[in-house]
Amino acid sequence: MTTLFRRSKRNINRLIFHHFGEQPPKGMNAARIRTMHIDDRGWDDIGYHGVIMPDGELQAGRPIDEAGAHTFSFNRGSIGVMFVAGLNHQGYTHPTREQLKTARRLVEECREYYGDIEVCGHRDLRSTLCPGFDVKHWLETNKVMG
Repeated sequence: MTTLFRRSKRNINRLIFHHFGEQPPKGMNAARIRTMHIDDRGWDDIGYHGVIMPDGELQAGRPIDEAGAHTFSFNRGSIGVMFVAGLNHQGYTHPTREQLKTARRLVEECREYYGDIEVCGHRDLRSTLCPGFDVKHWLETNKVMG
């Protein structure tokens, strides 16, 4: 199996999934998100370590050895990954089948690298709808639901 990430030098104990939040504009990708985070927010880089495109491609974000800027108070020991997907009219996100396959491979790879890390959605740590579905339920049942 081809690796998606390499092992980080940081101590990692959590993999946190996110989504774009609203319907992503056409052509949204890691490079555009990086520009938004630098130009609009004044950050030094994109906040996420990876961005999963609708076709399942994982695009590189912030270097894996640097703490992210994706979940306030939880960036230090975590890896943040964003789905290029947004909320539907009911307030839920439904990542594509290809995105979920890539996400599952990331979970497996991270557990191989770091042991039994916590895998969760942003909403499990902060008051938010992000990533728009229950990550823990998906991991257990392979079904996406709010």
